[in-house]
Amino acid sequence: MFHHNTYGSVYALTLSSGFKLKNNILIGINFYRYSGIITSKIKGDNHGRDSDKWASLENSLNGMNFRIGLIFKRKKINLGFILESPYKMNVKVKKSISEIRTFEYLFPNYNQTKWNMPLIIGAGICFKGYKNWKFNLDLEKQQYKKSDVKLCLYEFGGEPNWKDIFIIRTGIELYPFKWKNLPIRIGYAYLPQLYASNISEGKDNRVLSYKDTEQNIKHLFTTGTTVKFSKFYLNIGLEYSFLKWRRDYNTYIFVKDDYTESNITLFSEIIFNLK
Repeated sequence: MFHHNTYGSVYALTLSSGFKLKNNILIGINFYRYSGIITSKIKGDNHGRDSDKWASLENSLNGMNFRIGLIFKRKKINLGFILESPYKMNVKVKKSISEIRTFEYLFPNYNQTKWNMPLIIGAGICFKGYKNWKFNLDLEKQQYKKSDVKLCLYEFGGEPNWKDIFIIRTGIELYPFKWKNLPIRIGYAYLPQLYASNISEGKDNRVLSYKDTEQNIKHLFTTGTTVKFSKFYLNIGLEYSFLKWRRDYNTYIFVKDDYTESNITLFSEIIFNLK
């Protein structure tokens, strides 16, 4: 019935510092200042009958928080802990709509609100074994509180369910080649989302209510290496991720929606040695 597009970004200005408490104990802290704009636009269609109808929702966001981390270094094992403070992202809304206000019902009922960002607690271990191979395991918990925030005019899959999220990341670094300075890294991440598959009830083309079923999970696989030169390092890698989502929609007909999202990313990083 309409075309929907959401775009924008939130950026962070970061101030970081690190200290060595002892030879084997290090502590670091980051301060973040967030700001950005996310815009959601709808343009009517309905087989051309609503082509002159539109709506726009612009969200201006800003906030501040900090993250503190601690590392214990041993000969074979390193342990790490992180804590990221919860905070409230300030959200100010700018609404625009066509003269015929067909899509006014999609606007939130506020002009400004707060977005509750989670308390994040994490722990990790790195084990160094035979021939310098390394195994890493990171566990992270994000504790959410419900927020009355609407960044998209229309959420096709339903609203966030604000459940706590438990993330697992693991990986291994090997040196399988005769060139001892060419590692191979393989990683995996288990990333639950704030959205869930659901069973929806509606009338015509409008969803009136829905019930969440299983939580949506993004699976991320990575591989990469580092090439060392005299004055710099070149990190290169490849990421592949996929996510599946399902909705059963009961209206005057029964609709089954099955959605699969997949992404492939090639990334590179250059680190210069100034010594």
